[in-house]
Amino acid sequence: MGAPVDRGTEGARPQDDVDRAVPGQDAQAALAAGRSVLLYPEGGLPHRKGAREGPPRPFHPGLFHLAHSTDAPVVPLGQAGARALASGGLVEQVARLLSAPLHRPRLYVHVGASLCLGSEQARALAVARSGLTQAWYTAARRLGKPLRPVGS
Repeated sequence: MGAPVDRGTEGARPQDDVDRAVPGQDAQAALAAGRSVLLYPEGGLPHRKGAREGPPRPFHPGLFHLAHSTDAPVVPLGQAGARALASGGLVEQVARLLSAPLHRPRLYVHVGASLCLGSEQARALAVARSGLTQAWYTAARRLGKPLRPVGS
């Protein structure tokens, strides 16, 4: 079960069943209840054109604050291949989804080792981004396509 984390960003999609009074409150409650929380520490999915994979972008501090306040383990999960289905305009996305059973797109996920972030925010976010980038590269190399280097 997911627990949305709202940074209070303009344009964030409100959810009817989520109390938005305290950003991260739902994720903290989920972790306290022993559930897992999956989040995009970059602040959401990247808005890039095309289906080409790309490494994680810089992180927002929410991951650090959530991990630091709950002592929850941070496990990087790299995924690759979903952009081939979900990139482009609406017509392109629908066409890819409808034809997916015919060409069987390849999707890969790699779960990295649990990270020890520490108590200093900048270092913790660098460790987390490095771990996620390594997990992403492991998944993305399985696609067998050229990869966009870090920083581009």
